[in-house]
Amino acid sequence: FVTTVSTIEECADKMRDTRFDVIFFDLELGEADGGFPEKLRDKRADTPVYAITSHAMADDEHCRAMGYQGSIAKPIDGTALEQTIMRHLPEEQMEKTALSRR
Repeated sequence: FVTTVSTIEECADKMRDTRFDVIFFDLELGEADGGFPEKLRDKRADTPVYAITSHAMADDEHCRAMGYQGSIAKPIDGTALEQTIMRHLPEEQMEKTALSRR
């Protein structure tokens, strides 16, 4: 399932009530300064958060230094996105996904 939000506050609220396998945060979000959103830092626990960016300078190493698990470049490559998500799904959930594709 996919959940979308429009603000950092909405994301923090959703994280309070819901467990997520992975979070993608668009660095172009108007209220973002490019760094890791402080409002998410305490709430994310072990949830990996990836930066989505169209800036060529924002590579994985740079995003990791800011507190993200890594980065996904725009335009988003569907295969790269799927591989990133699959790295963080529980094994039993991946088995269900594979069975549903048959």
